[in-house]
Amino acid sequence: MTEYKKSGFLRIPHALLDSIDTKRCGLFIGSGISINSGLPSWHNLILELMNSCIDYGISSKEQNELNHLLNQGAFLEVADYSREKMGNRRFHDIMQKLFRSPNIETNEIHDLIINLNFPLIITTNYDKLLEKAFTYTYPGEVPPVYTYKNTASLARLLGESEFFILKIHGDIDDVGTIILTKKDYRKVLSENPACRVTLFNLFASYSFLFLGFSIKDPDLNLILEDLSVTFGGFARRHFALMQDPGDILSKSFSNNYNVEIMPYTSNIEHGKAVYNFLIELKKLIKNRPHKHKYETKSRKSITHPYKFLDFYDVDDSVIFFGREREVAEIIDLINARDITTLTGKSGVGKTSLVKAGLFPKFISNDYIPLYVRSSSNMISAFDSAFPRQTYDNIIDTPPMTKPTDLFTELKRLSDSDEIIIVLDQFEEFFIRLDKKARNPWIEVLSRLIHDESLLIKLIIVIREDFLVELNELKVNVPSIFNNMYRLKILTLDEARKAICEPALKFGIKYESTLLNELLDSMYSDGVEPAHLQIVCCALYDSLLPDDKKITKLHYDSLGGARKIIANHVSRVLGTLRRQDKEIAKFILKQLVTYVQTKALVTFNEILDSFNNQDKNNV
Repeated sequence: MTEYKKSGFLRIPHALLDSIDTKRCGLFIGSGISINSGLPSWHNLILELMNSCIDYGISSKEQNELNHLLNQGAFLEVADYSREKMGNRRFHDIMQKLFRSPNIETNEIHDLIINLNFPLIITTNYDKLLEKAFTYTYPGEVPPVYTYKNTASLARLLGESEFFILKIHGDIDDVGTIILTKKDYRKVLSENPACRVTLFNLFASYSFLFLGFSIKDPDLNLILEDLSVTFGGFARRHFALMQDPGDILSKSFSNNYNVEIMPYTSNIEHGKAVYNFLIELKKLIKNRPHKHKYETKSRKSITHPYKFLDFYDVDDSVIFFGREREVAEIIDLINARDITTLTGKSGVGKTSLVKAGLFPKFISNDYIPLYVRSSSNMISAFDSAFPRQTYDNIIDTPPMTKPTDLFTELKRLSDSDEIIIVLDQFEEFFIRLDKKARNPWIEVLSRLIHDESLLIKLIIVIREDFLVELNELKVNVPSIFNNMYRLKILTLDEARKAICEPALKFGIKYESTLLNELLDSMYSDGVEPAHLQIVCCALYDSLLPDDKKITKLHYDSLGGARKIIANHVSRVLGTLRRQDKEIAKFILKQLVTYVQTKALVTFNEILDSFNNQDKNNV
């Protein structure tokens, strides 16, 4: 499904803006960028080579055949013949004449590209215009430039923190590196595995924005096809500005290479389209809103650095630490596909990661996130998820009663904003609804994914022991298993952050020797988030008003981590009156389903399970 931000003459995907924000977007530049500087397009370059062959002396039959091939778009075949016919020396002279002319100068597009500060640029161009633009922008500096022949350097590119240019088709400074014919392409891709692996690793680590290409450019298609076949496709979403190729070719590019085309109409000259696009992109990056349209004026105050066994909510993001890596990886998956499945064992912190980790990112990037807690009444769950208030206004809409109401509301929201729907605790969908009741909602989920009039992404959050149940959706949602992330318990470094950083927000530090002992005592192939919360809550609550450091003395007085964990239920029950303890135990049992998931029960449902005398005590 295509997702766009409306902006001027075309619409720019939010996912592209997100990847630029996080410095995970590179540029992939073709010959269309340099045409306005007086350099030939791909077609005109091949035509120049063919005409040189004609001047060199070929039969009229060969000339007619070459013209026919050129008109059919067989550029590589014409290039193969022409280069072989003229020989290396003549080819060298022509390339130098075309690309070394003193009249060639950078244009506004090159300047915009450098000023947008992309972390890297890959280009099929041979010219020196990007290097010139860089030096104009940063006087006295020269950017690192690599070609496919820098085999020793290619493996290090992913570790580069500084800007670099990778000229995968060679550099005019070394005509021997120039890739032009089909024979050249095959030689490089088959005989230089370092180049191929580097390209794929870059595509796996960055989203790329393609500029200066048409959808039929043979150089672009050869690269994408080779990498896709060799490595089994692209996980990341990529983007291309191209003259509108039509729905069929656009969909093919998306399905085969995970490249989303941003089309412009044929009455706009390519250089002008690129320039307008970059101006609009620069403006959008600079002016991305910091206040979300559906953010309310009031936020709850945070009174404790830890959450005990409660989940973190959106407002708790200021004390949510340790999951930064997972948040970034999941956002990459969400940007790549329209449906993402987040799984993990019970208690690993999936809801907290969604609400305190992902939702603040969605909101800051101007998405509308809808949190749907799966239940036996799905329409009510969806209705509760919809915002009823903007920053300035109350939204007066009637409650939803049927799925058609849902789509009406979704269309209202997606007219101007992109929506991310999170279906949390989706195991409840299978526990609380029988198959007959599930079927219409499976069709709803299918429509959410496939209705191109809606700008929607879907995230399904489900316990890993219920993953097999998703097979029931596979007929209607074939991609249900294609974009999956398994959330694990905390690593030592993540646990250290989750312990220390929230406390620092309250001016509290941990004694270093205690911290190491604490981590060692809780570690078992990782640290359980629930155990960490229980222990840290107990330690923080043991502080006196003037204490600024949690020490081993506090820790030992509570009996250590294992005792704190073992005794936490008894400790809570111990605060109750004797007659209330049995009631509390009964309530705890009501909050767990027969398959050990959190039960979705209301206060009134719990109350109804007691006799009249006990109801007063509840």
